[in-house]
Amino acid sequence: MKIAAVVNTFNSEKTLEDTLRSLTGFDQIVLCDMYSEDATRAIAEQYHCKIVFFKRCDFVEPARNYAIAQADCPWVLVVDSDEIVPQKLQEYLYEYIQKKPDAKGLRIPRINHFMNRPMRASYPDMILRFVARDYVDWPETIHATPRINGPVESINPKRKDLAFIHNDKASLHDYFAKLNNYTDKELLRRTKKKYASIPYMFLTAHLRFFKSFFLKGGFRDGKEGFIMAYLSFVYRIMLCFKNIERNK
Repeated sequence: MKIAAVVNTFNSEKTLEDTLRSLTGFDQIVLCDMYSEDATRAIAEQYHCKIVFFKRCDFVEPARNYAIAQADCPWVLVVDSDEIVPQKLQEYLYEYIQKKPDAKGLRIPRINHFMNRPMRASYPDMILRFVARDYVDWPETIHATPRINGPVESINPKRKDLAFIHNDKASLHDYFAKLNNYTDKELLRRTKKKYASIPYMFLTAHLRFFKSFFLKGGFRDGKEGFIMAYLSFVYRIMLCFKNIERNK
């Protein structure tokens, strides 16, 4: 049984070549581009990708179903343009579809990099990215989880050798831009509240920091762990502030 790797891109030249190099063993690579203005398409052509196009969006979820539908294989591994798929994971997936013919989806752990180092605090960050092409529906809202019509299993997080590597090379400038963009989009899917109290705002933001830095072990990641936890705090407080503004 064959597997296609599906990659969504927009101006991804910084990380794309590392991603595509890690996907060369799959039966097909489908690259769904949002009309990039850099060398993204030229890099994809070097790796003989099937290149398709989708209208430009501020986030990737609206393009997921279309990209998956362009694959010619019954199984699809959805990969972001800044992720690397280890060889052992690729081998595991081919073995998995032989051993589990009734399965329709598989959650995979992910090692996230931040400020050029792997972050223990965000592991295992389980993501549902290996799916049977004809049994998946991906909601178009930001940070949406795909809906699978069938059994879904998970790789044991102890198998770090099978984890995606999130090869994020974004600067802090890029992160703050993402915080602003993503909170705008996430606000659209949240129920409006007439009033967000000061205690609620204080507690929800500080709980995000506490969870990331203490409960999930961000303190073990040093200064980078503190910064990552604080960005989680900022994300939550921005949502609260924007919700108040929206209800005025």
